[in-house]
Amino acid sequence: MRVNNKSILSLLIFFLVVLRFIWLLKNSNYLHIDGAYYTGIARFVADGLGLKTNVSLYHKAYPDFPYPTSVAPLWPWLLGQTARITSLEWASKYLSSILWCLIPPCAYLVGRSYFPNVKWKGFSLSGLSFALVFATQRELWNMGGRPYTESLSYLLLLLFMLSVGHCISTSSKKDLLKPSQEFYLFRAMSSRLSSSLPVLGRSGKPSVDKTLHPASHLLKVVLFGFLLGFLSLLLLMARGQFIVFVIVLPVFCVVTLVLLLLPNLALYLRINTSSVSAYKMLALCFGYLIAVTVGWWLWLSILSPYFADMSLMAPIRFDQNRASWVLSDHQVLKSTSGLWAYIVDRAQGFYVAFNWGAGHAYRRAYYVLPYLVLVLPVLFWIKDRDCDQSTRQWTLEQLFFFIVACAGFFSIHTVHKVYEAAWHFDRRQGLTSIFFFLFVLILFLRHKDKFVRGIGLGFLIVTVVMGASHIFETIQRPSTTTDDRRLAPLITYMNTHAETIERYAVTGHVSQRLSPHIDQRIGLHWVHRKTTLKDLAMMQCELGVTHLVTTSSLKGYQFSLKKLQDKLGQPVKKHKRFKIFELDMPCIK
Repeated sequence: MRVNNKSILSLLIFFLVVLRFIWLLKNSNYLHIDGAYYTGIARFVADGLGLKTNVSLYHKAYPDFPYPTSVAPLWPWLLGQTARITSLEWASKYLSSILWCLIPPCAYLVGRSYFPNVKWKGFSLSGLSFALVFATQRELWNMGGRPYTESLSYLLLLLFMLSVGHCISTSSKKDLLKPSQEFYLFRAMSSRLSSSLPVLGRSGKPSVDKTLHPASHLLKVVLFGFLLGFLSLLLLMARGQFIVFVIVLPVFCVVTLVLLLLPNLALYLRINTSSVSAYKMLALCFGYLIAVTVGWWLWLSILSPYFADMSLMAPIRFDQNRASWVLSDHQVLKSTSGLWAYIVDRAQGFYVAFNWGAGHAYRRAYYVLPYLVLVLPVLFWIKDRDCDQSTRQWTLEQLFFFIVACAGFFSIHTVHKVYEAAWHFDRRQGLTSIFFFLFVLILFLRHKDKFVRGIGLGFLIVTVVMGASHIFETIQRPSTTTDDRRLAPLITYMNTHAETIERYAVTGHVSQRLSPHIDQRIGLHWVHRKTTLKDLAMMQCELGVTHLVTTSSLKGYQFSLKKLQDKLGQPVKKHKRFKIFELDMPCIK
């Protein structure tokens, strides 16, 4: 039997599907915190009530329930629509896993299409590397089996990258951005400007393409850019963090135009720009920006009636979405006194990210792969002996991949929180760095020196083995008690008293976990560790909260359990897992 890329990829997908569904069958605790929150929203969608929630996170101060949610809507909407066809339980348990199984093959296609020359004995080493790293990444595996946004959002991101790569591919005979006569006229006009700048190299005269593309072709490029803009909006609707990937295409267009204007700079950087024209890049960017601008305006206009201050970035900064300012402000990101202080503070994160012993280091999610960055000086020490300039040049789609990689990597280093996980390098938010580490891996794998390629292969093999061992460990691990069973007494109490008690304040993450199971008339306000007794009083007086649910000792909170008992008396309901107090506090204006 002949073994090729397709057979190896098919075998990989088969094993991943088997492993994923073995994990699902053994693990009954699949909702978790945010997964339960999305499932709660999906329940309203499935019932035809729209994108609404019965949970007021942080200090959003929702005045009534169910209330329109500002969370990225695509995943809970898809979850709810699927629940209409199947059931909410089936959709929340299996839909994310089905989408996760599509990610490794899409990653394979991205790796193969962006780096087609990275091969080993006829196999696409770049494609297989991408597929294996995505398949064994710890956080993507963990969240891919739960109703979280990761499976959908990263699948859309890979499809977006495939679409952009197809658009600017230098190997396509029917390339939308194939250069036309006006491109060479533009190059000729710009040559005078570039010749006046410091000489970085010599560029040969391009052969003139006598095929003149009509205006209808430019319109086709504009429409393709519009479609890419629509796809990027889906990214944003799936995950607000992906705003960094929405802006990479305009940045790429600007960088490409600069390289077209300065061909000597492109030659110095070894970037091949012969496959595009300036007019086509402008047309692509124009169509893209129209779609993004119109879509963003529509989203803001839909949400603005329900929130107190819908600024331009409000849908992205979840801590800024406030239905009212009844409750005190809630700081999520660490603030600094100025630009220099900001740079110094965020730069400290690089030490945490690459410190093997740090609690939030990259190695917890990516194992040894991030440390390939520290071995980069080897590439400067051992020069690439390949004399074929065509394989040493970087194509425009590889330039786009590099911009995506840098955007994902550096954006996660801007997130420094003041509570819980200070840095997100080892968490699911840190998944955006995966493209940066893969790009560094490609630098080693495309090198012609066997020793350098061996370093890259060594890091790849160790990373995949460690990731696979984590997967088998999670499969063999006995299933924990589900949140549903632990919270069953509280759920029963709330549903039994739904006619008389409609507003609760709930400590910790319990409000999200309760959301899919309680009566839809009940509203829950999250009591965070930063919530004060004054906020509790405002919840009672302004937001109609009548009872407080505590599910822990309140260690680390602004108030203790003893203080609550002094102010509110004994709980009206006691259980080994929770206590319910009736709020009776003086209103503070």
